[in-house]
Amino acid sequence: MQCPECNSDLGSLLLIDEIANKHGNLRKAGFLLAILLLIAIGALATSYANRSNSQADSLTSVEEPTEATDDKDAKINELAIQVEEQQMEIDRLNGEIEEIAASANSKRAASAKGEQLHVVQPGESLWTISKKYYGKGSRHNEIANNNDLADPKLIGAGDTLKIKN
Repeated sequence: MQCPECNSDLGSLLLIDEIANKHGNLRKAGFLLAILLLIAIGALATSYANRSNSQADSLTSVEEPTEATDDKDAKINELAIQVEEQQMEIDRLNGEIEEIAASANSKRAASAKGEQLHVVQPGESLWTISKKYYGKGSRHNEIANNNDLADPKLIGAGDTLKIKN
């Protein structure tokens, strides 16, 4: 995306905004994880205290687990699974943040070299990309050479190309 007034690349700003959003989501997930852990710890402590009290009340008899204890254990297991799922989501979001940060760093490095990075969109060709950046499609071979493309016809959506200014 480019600024309509000065035609500067706004891609880095969009990436920074996306990183900030992902970071906020990560903080929320971490907060939920902490709450779930506290609930699980509280449930375990309550269960342990109840078992200790019932053992102290009756030293000679062995109590069978009650339905309430089974329910608590099931709830603890359920919470442990939720905590694990939340941790997996946090790990996934961390990976996305790292990818976005690497992309932003790459764009900054390319910009410092007088280059821009372009992510190929579905339906784009080197001709249309050349026309977008240079005003004419006939400079498509220049893009191919700058990116060491063996076959310029074999670019696909998602490929990243260096565009020299």
